[in-house]
Amino acid sequence: MKLPMFAMPLLAAVICTPATAGIVEIGLELQKYASLSNTYTSGGANAIVYGSILSKTYADVGDSFSVFGDLRSGGVITVGASGQASGDVHSKIAATVSAGATVTGSVVAAGGVGTMSAGAGVGGDFTAGGASAFAIDSNLAGSWQVGAEELRLDKLLPEADQKYKADPTSNYNKAAEAADNNFLEDVKSKIDDNIASATTELVHLKKKLNLLVPTETLSATMNTDRTFFAGVYTAPSWSTTASTTLLLDAQFKKVDQIWVFNIGDIFAFGGVSTVKVVNLGANAKAQVIWNTGGYISIGDDANIVGTMMTDQYIMVGANAKVKSASQQSCAGLYSTASFVSVGDSAIIGGEGCSPLVQCREQGATLFYWQVWLDGFH
Repeated sequence: MKLPMFAMPLLAAVICTPATAGIVEIGLELQKYASLSNTYTSGGANAIVYGSILSKTYADVGDSFSVFGDLRSGGVITVGASGQASGDVHSKIAATVSAGATVTGSVVAAGGVGTMSAGAGVGGDFTAGGASAFAIDSNLAGSWQVGAEELRLDKLLPEADQKYKADPTSNYNKAAEAADNNFLEDVKSKIDDNIASATTELVHLKKKLNLLVPTETLSATMNTDRTFFAGVYTAPSWSTTASTTLLLDAQFKKVDQIWVFNIGDIFAFGGVSTVKVVNLGANAKAQVIWNTGGYISIGDDANIVGTMMTDQYIMVGANAKVKSASQQSCAGLYSTASFVSVGDSAIIGGEGCSPLVQCREQGATLFYWQVWLDGFH
């Protein structure tokens, strides 16, 4: 089986601007991920996430789910049938690459069983801290390393035995190697460190956002279409009714335009709601942040732009989209204390967005994803 080439997102270059008063920087660890959950992450069938996923406990993504980045979890990881990951899949416990699924990079099940189901493909190494199963017609390009038990090949099945005899150099003759315990412990440690660092940065950023002086206090429910200019908006709780449209008007200004929505508790988009940036000036960037204390709910078929930050859970409905506000800023789903759920056929982020602003200073590369909050010119 030939591993498919993944269509990787293109990262656009952006001019770096020095940090000044009034700029809030999304941390270097947090900005690596399109999704951060502090319990579990679930992904529906046929959903797409442009960017990496980091989950404190388990991560279970459905059939034909695509993640254009890494999938990292403090618990068990399951890549659903015919799913794809264009980076690495690393778990502190067990990992399963289901039937027909493909992983471009490496797979690590640092503390448990590693499984490749029939027709699965892995472009790098597959390392497990425990026993492992390597199914008929799976394809491993790299080495296979195991811990507690030797690699189990299904040679006892007649069809497997026949294939092995016909081609002794096939994957059915791939030898298992002993896993490096230091490497396994390092993977576990890095996942813990990544989660702690990203969460600390998220908590710190949310505190900064909550201190911003609001442009306007919103009513609890928006039941008609409305236009918002760049600014800081607040409400104790806020929701939109189904099929409403929020236009974020950049007014063709030549400087970057930022919208911050600080919601104290629950934030809910009704089904088929739309949020889009209009009239963005040439070479200007748009950034939209939805910062809440309660949960975030995005209804089925909604079409939203921006980055979601909450202290509770995030649920994205079926066929919904959470996209980048402009090519130079990526969307994200970030929870400090709970889960992230992405519904069937939902799309998070988009090809071509750039999560980092890069510049060079005295030979070093500095990375900023900056939110302009002073003036809203």
